Amino acid sequence: GAAILAPMVRCGTLPLRLLCKKYGADIVYGEEIIDRKISRCLRRENVTLGCIDYVDKDDTFGTEYGGAGGGEGESGGAGGKVGAGARRKKDGKRPNVVFRTLPEQEGPVVFQIGTGDAVNALKGAEVVARDVSAIDVNMGCPKHFSISGGMGAALLQKPDTVVDILKTLIRNLSVPITCKVRLLETTEKTLDFMRICANTGISAIALHGRYKEQRSSTPARLADVKAIADAGLSIPLIHNGDVFKYEDIGRLREATGADAVMIARGAMWNPSVFSPTMRPKMEVAKEYLKTALHVDNFAQNTKYTLLRMLEGDEDMEVRHAIQRVKGHEALCEALNLAEYYRLQQATRAAGDKRSYIGLPPTLRPNVDPY
Repeated sequence: GAAILAPMVRCGTLPLRLLCKKYGADIVYGEEIIDRKISRCLRRENVTLGCIDYVDKDDTFGTEYGGAGGGEGESGGAGGKVGAGARRKKDGKRPNVVFRTLPEQEGPVVFQIGTGDAVNALKGAEVVARDVSAIDVNMGCPKHFSISGGMGAALLQKPDTVVDILKTLIRNLSVPITCKVRLLETTEKTLDFMRICANTGISAIALHGRYKEQRSSTPARLADVKAIADAGLSIPLIHNGDVFKYEDIGRLREATGADAVMIARGAMWNPSVFSPTMRPKMEVAKEYLKTALHVDNFAQNTKYTLLRMLEGDEDMEVRHAIQRVKGHEALCEALNLAEYYRLQQATRAAGDKRSYIGLPPTLRPNVDPY
């Protein structure tokens, strides 16, 4: 019966996951990250925000850490703490945080990995497994980048590779392994493929009720999902597709026979879709921006997500204002939160924990994480 935030490229970063969790999401998925990208990361404890950062080791901020800082560490190992004395990159820019998580705040959080072979899948998954609740293998992305690399929906035609990937992850990791797939050409082919996945020992499987050639403008094929559910699987089935309001959660769970429902665009447009009382979109957009400030999200990512949230004719004026600006301060001005931004920055500079509302009580404000 779970209501789940679906993995969404670029949008599924920490601020959106936290907001969806606040409004009632039972499980949240992060955005898909490619195996080679996460395997190149170092684990860092961000003592300012109380979160865990996975930072690209080739785009990091020097090799010396003073004060609360630690050593360079190994990928997936204890890493170092990023605190007082830690240096920014030599060019003054922030390091590239590939994945940031607050496990105690947003959990259960599922890390979705993009992969095309078992060796690289394991290398990547081992890096983050200690800080997530499960690892999900993306087998549904229809984008050219994924398919040309043998990832995403390309795996739907490679059952032997899929079995190798899933069994390798299950054999070597202690967290549950899941996967997310799309419909194949027929119900029989889809069911056969999903049973092959289930027989590897994975814990659950999500089904996007569209073919790989179909985009979100095409209604999800609920009858096809229902046929899969009625045929029976040995593991929980999660339905993904066309959930836009709270009432859709129960309606589509019943219509498809799925054990749980996963929400993508509905949650991106309004994270309060997980709540029986949906809030006005602009109100939630402002709350998202405040959350992004609190967790020091990258402003470019915040801007992108806001633009996706405010799609629609009724928000065109605000969207145009957002499109014209850069940085969190300007974004706050565009959403009439300029005074909030000034207060947040002032209290943070003064070491006042009010600037970290919603984050763990063990925060150490007034410490530059980088």
